[in-house]
Order: sequence, then C-alpha cells, then structure tokens
Amino acid sequence: MKNSDVTAVILSASLQRARRSIDGVRVLTHVGRFGDAAGLLDARLAALQRVDTEWFFFLDDDDELPPDYLRVLDLCKTAGTPIAYTDEKIAHESGGFIVRKSSDYSADKFIANRMLIHHLAVCRTEAALRASSVIPRGTYAVENLLFFEVAKGGATYIPEVGYIWHRRNTGLSRHPSILIGMIQSATWAHRNRT
Repeated sequence: MKNSDVTAVILSASLQRARRSIDGVRVLTHVGRFGDAAGLLDARLAALQRVDTEWFFFLDDDDELPPDYLRVLDLCKTAGTPIAYTDEKIAHESGGFIVRKSSDYSADKFIANRMLIHHLAVCRTEAALRASSVIPRGTYAVENLLFFEVAKGGATYIPEVGYIWHRRNTGLSRHPSILIGMIQSATWAHRNRT
C-alpha cells in the first residue's frame, strides 16, 4: 500500500525469496550475502538507512506475519513509545510450534534475556537511525543492540502474536558468530545502560 507509514525490511540472499507484497505495509528488500553476525549487522543497518516511513520492522525472507498483523501493527504504533514488541510463534521444521511469550520491558530484563525483544519489534525510524549511529560494528547481534538503544526512549510490550518465525536447524540463528554476537551485545548493553 503506497500510503503506509510502516516498512517491512526484508533481508535475503535471494531477490526471488525476498520479493513479496504485504497489504498495508511498504516492503523494502535488501539483497546480499551475510553469513555471519558482522555481515548481518552491516546489512540490517544499511537497509535501515533506506527506510522512508515513520515506522519499520524486520521480517526475514522465510518468515511471515499472522493473519491479524494489521491490528497488531496498529497496537504497536499507538503504544506511544519508540519501540513496541510482541510475542512470536516459532514454527519448527518438524511441523510443531510454540508461542514465545515476552514480558514488560526493563533494561535489566533485556540484558538477562536477549530474546525479550525479538520479533515483531516495530521501531520509530527516527529513533532507530539515532541508535544506529552509536552502536558498535563487528560481531554483535544487530537487533539486540539496536532494540536496546531504541528502548532507552521507552518500550512497550504488546501481548499478541505479531510474528511467525520459521526456525531452521541450519539457519543463521544457530551460526556460532550469532551466538557470540548475542553475548557481546549483552556485554555492550550492560556497559551502556544509560
């Protein structure tokens, strides 16, 4: 939808897999190869620079939004904070799924549980651009750092399923550099609480 104030940022190594239309949401596709945490960080931040709407969220090319995503997006936008985040449904390759529930935000909770804010996380673009200018580059988990820095302006938990994560046994989320990046992100966040 051309007049939408929300952008879905889709990263992929394949334009064909990333190309899709989402009713009521602009889609920004960023194609590139990113096989580790540093590459993913660079790709996410490069894509963020191209967002031209008031709000955005990351959507991986093999994941999806639930049927009522427009209602959930509206709840996130009207929360009144620079970031609002939801619960997520994690679908496994075996066909089973679980719903990962989050909880209300605090910096200490986020440092202790790096998945407190994961997907769906709807960010005010202006706040995310400011945050991207102060977070370090290298082997870090970009979403953790970005969301932590944006949340300094306030974060709201929306207790709804806003994202369906198709977790793969061979996915990038299991790459050693991502796990190291999450630990380094938590360490950076602990040192940069204020």
